[in-house]
Amino acid sequence: LHYADEPATAFLAGNDLSAIGAMKAIVSLGYKVAEDFSVMGFDDIEISQYFRPALTTVRNPIARQGILAVDELLAMINGRVGGTEQVLDGELVIRDSTGFAKH
Repeated sequence: LHYADEPATAFLAGNDLSAIGAMKAIVSLGYKVAEDFSVMGFDDIEISQYFRPALTTVRNPIARQGILAVDELLAMINGRVGGTEQVLDGELVIRDSTGFAKH
């Protein structure tokens, strides 16, 4: 929850590139990532571990998603009506871009 008298302390981006952009903006405004604001991404792209501070992210099983999507598409082409819902497990990868809020 965010209340008017309580400023945000964390950013959750929809992907790692957006999270890296948020981190760059935080630093450009004179704040520190993980100390002033936590930042977390999604995807665990290669650069996430090398960017400084290293990005906390969710590792997404993208190869498995692709396989399931192709299987589902082929099933639909072959006459099965509709799609099915698949839930895949992600993995939280804690690195240096998150920490406890100062305030």
